[in-house]
Amino acid sequence: MSGARLLAILAVAASLLCGVDARAQDNSALSQDVDDEPMPPPIVQPIAVAPNVVACCVVQPERPHGRAFVKLSVGALYRRAFGDDLLAARPEIELGGETSRYAIGGRISAALGATRYGLPYQHVELGPHFMWRVSPRVQLGVGLDFGVFMFERVTEPGDVVWTLSLGGMVDATIDLARTRAGTLFLAGRVGVDYLLGAVDAGYVSFGPELALGWHL
Repeated sequence: MSGARLLAILAVAASLLCGVDARAQDNSALSQDVDDEPMPPPIVQPIAVAPNVVACCVVQPERPHGRAFVKLSVGALYRRAFGDDLLAARPEIELGGETSRYAIGGRISAALGATRYGLPYQHVELGPHFMWRVSPRVQLGVGLDFGVFMFERVTEPGDVVWTLSLGGMVDATIDLARTRAGTLFLAGRVGVDYLLGAVDAGYVSFGPELALGWHL
């Protein structure tokens, strides 16, 4: 190879290297300019909050739902009064309102019976009744009674004597069977009555009662 051709090849190679180096410098300067430019601040969009967002997220306590009810029952009761034993059957009706926790009603009843010696007596009563449900099937209650007590004199058969009475009772009710039409229940009760105008303790009437009824 001649010296002239070798010099020409070296000249071409040198010119190519110079072009690559110049291009690399231009790219480096361009990237430096880009890095020196400040970044624009991020765009933050405001979040709209509904005015009732807090209310909809608060869990409100469930309120007990109320309903009206009717109770019909027939019971057998024992009373000790006037130094004698009194047995009677007592039909009763109660009207009121109830929730899943408690109930308030008004009762009216009539005890129809006789003493141990066969003298008939009647005791008509009415009053408020307050009940609390202690389990799905059991209720406990307390009530007041205002009434009229009527009986026949021993010395004068057919002569009816009457007196006003004031008393109270506690009871427990157990639901035996539930249907869409109502509930069959069993009730136990202990009551005491004071016969107004009494002159001694013999005019206090007290004793238990057992009743079967239907709750509508």
